[in-house]
Amino acid sequence: MARVLIDDLTEDVIRTEDEGGTVRLTLDSDTWELDLTVASQDKLREVLAPYMAAGRYTPKPGTPKAAPGAGGAAGDEPSDADIRAWARQNNIEVGAIGRVKKSVRDAYLAATAGRADPSTTRPAEQGTAADPPPSPPTERPRPEQAELAEDLMARDVPTHLVASQTGLTVEQVRELRRELDRR
Repeated sequence: MARVLIDDLTEDVIRTEDEGGTVRLTLDSDTWELDLTVASQDKLREVLAPYMAAGRYTPKPGTPKAAPGAGGAAGDEPSDADIRAWARQNNIEVGAIGRVKKSVRDAYLAATAGRADPSTTRPAEQGTAADPPPSPPTERPRPEQAELAEDLMARDVPTHLVASQTGLTVEQVRELRRELDRR
């Protein structure tokens, strides 16, 4: 027999995975499990989106992490020193020590994606006359992506952070922004 859940917030019945499920939330090393409908999950994610955008993702405890310099996805991460050097070259304020802000890291990743020499790139938000023309129109975002992106843009969340939180490309976010401006 299938497991039936009750939304811990609204007390709605959740009969299938399409109607909702259990969400884990961890704060200050304490973890809560909430049974939530899809609508309640969306509301929770909407409330947390600005905090997630400002923070950095860390994998679940126990997830193996590659050693620095090792191959694979974790080993391909840029060093803080590389990001700081790039940021200074592009007149982006960055501290000499400590954690590099997520917005600076995201800008670096967006600007250096697929480039052999990151020192020759500029942040996505700063264009120059020498920049190539914009790429051709991209695939339309899914309605839920567009809705979340519009909500984040209404809160003045920077373009690159909207892109990272919604799974859209920076170009897709910019196009959505232009559409909103036309409305």
